[in-house]
Amino acid sequence: MILSKHLLKVNAMSISPRFAYVLTLLVAAVLCRWLPHPPNFAPVLAIALFGGAAFKNGWEAYLLPLGIMFLSDLIIGLHGMMPLIYALMVGFVLVGRWIGQKRSLGRIAGGAIGSSVVFFMVTNFAVWIASPLYPLNGAGLAACYAAAIPFFQNTLVSTVLFSAVLFGSLELGERKLPLLRPATA
Repeated sequence: MILSKHLLKVNAMSISPRFAYVLTLLVAAVLCRWLPHPPNFAPVLAIALFGGAAFKNGWEAYLLPLGIMFLSDLIIGLHGMMPLIYALMVGFVLVGRWIGQKRSLGRIAGGAIGSSVVFFMVTNFAVWIASPLYPLNGAGLAACYAAAIPFFQNTLVSTVLFSAVLFGSLELGERKLPLLRPATA
């Protein structure tokens, strides 16, 4: 009885099966952040790419991945780099929107690899600027990037892996369940 009331509410709010499926995939990916993992081996960039590609409405594409991440960050912990990371995520959602225009393996791989490289370059430049650990010269910048290489490897592998899982799950779902296919105009 209670379940049927909730299903009626979902239908009344016009939540499509596709929306629910994509949202479930995003929430599952975010929950992976709470599992023990090596540093920077997280679905963060893949979530932004996937959200941008999978949601057709602009507000959903930006708000849902960023909102889910923010709720997760409230539990995991807030830090000083969050504004920069969220700004980068907005850019990666935009890349995801490009991927979603004509989803292909090449676009997904390019988005995953490219976002990992940009994330590495920008966040470590910010660390170099803000941290007293490195002198503000070429040698300090090089040392900062060199120290971050193991983190880059984890970011790259996790972004490619989580992108494959998220985009692959959506592709499989769309093939097996026609109700998950995007509405065509």
